[in-house]
Amino acid sequence: MFEHSIKLNPRVISYLIGINNLTPRRIEMMNNAGYGLTTMYMTNVWRWFGMSVIVVFEKDKDNIIMFDRTTWRDDDKKPKKKIVKKTKK
Repeated sequence: MFEHSIKLNPRVISYLIGINNLTPRRIEMMNNAGYGLTTMYMTNVWRWFGMSVIVVFEKDKDNIIMFDRTTWRDDDKKPKKKIVKKTKK
């Protein structure tokens, strides 16, 4: 759906989608194609999948939100294994 919209190359792209379908990956895909997320309206559509969102992407515009797809890890908090050396008797 997103890829096809990008191929059409309109000035404005808008969707009504489930809130869980608006992912950072999809926003980044639109950004890489030159579209910024300019409007995000959360709503509840009767007899549809829970909360929904109306999103509008516009060509050559900035995002109204910021996101970071970096996976952050705190490896220092992992328990360290004790090394036990066996000694010969």
